[in-house]
Amino acid sequence: MKNYDDNEDDLVEMDFALPSDFELYGSCNGIICIWNHQNNCFGFWNPDTMEYKDAPRSPNKYMYVGHDVYAFGYDAKNDDYKLVNMIDPEGVCDEDCNNGVKDGRWFVEVYTLGTDTWKNIEPIPYVFYRKAVFGVLVNGALHWWGDKRVKEQSNSTVIVSLDISDERFREMQLAEEMLGDDRYMVSIGALEGRLCVFVHVDETFHVWVMQEYGVQESWTKLYNINYRVFTSPYDIVRLVWSFKDGEILLQILDTDDLVLYDPVNGMLEWSSGDNISAMRSGPEVGSDGQ
Repeated sequence: MKNYDDNEDDLVEMDFALPSDFELYGSCNGIICIWNHQNNCFGFWNPDTMEYKDAPRSPNKYMYVGHDVYAFGYDAKNDDYKLVNMIDPEGVCDEDCNNGVKDGRWFVEVYTLGTDTWKNIEPIPYVFYRKAVFGVLVNGALHWWGDKRVKEQSNSTVIVSLDISDERFREMQLAEEMLGDDRYMVSIGALEGRLCVFVHVDETFHVWVMQEYGVQESWTKLYNINYRVFTSPYDIVRLVWSFKDGEILLQILDTDDLVLYDPVNGMLEWSSGDNISAMRSGPEVGSDGQ
């Protein structure tokens, strides 16, 4: 496989020691996390040293029904890498189900690369969304969005965070302006090291940023992006990268198209998914900054 830099005359030949059938699940500080279809397990590859390692199979059989929600990142406090894997219990319950499945809570397990071990975490009472599977690392915690299951009450939309070091879940509240029957959350990202949320409202995507981490009152709306530049108002858009000049790179998950957005002049540049890798990939979540 060849990698091309900005000068097409300069080619770098690389001998990839990877399985022939895999999906890209994320990267962190140069270490790439994949799903190895050949061995039915997660794998980790360092392209710098050309080292590859399969993780041991999880002892939880339900983890192999599907990988609904996951994240791969660096635990700075413990100087280690961790993979978080969660799965919706709906449709997988049988006579061996534990209480965590029967009451609708999601299975959660964490793999630590340094110890080469899996660890179960207490099942959690949230409903996650298939299009919002990527965990985003900000301020030492991974973040997803979903609905909290509340008995005899309507589900409440929250940001669910997992401290990557102490492996404890917490909730983060949204601004009231981000919620309502006429709007819904699309995705979560990290914009210049700050937690951000894309919210669909009427004909636009509103981009909100939490200016002070953990402070609900610090949510600030930065951009309005007209959805008519996309193929459908229901496209799921996520932030891939934010650049120092203020431009942001977006991905449309349904088509794998990439869109470069300049918030200063509102201009967008489009790249078709046909010209991008067909592999599913997660964000670069290994550091708290972009």
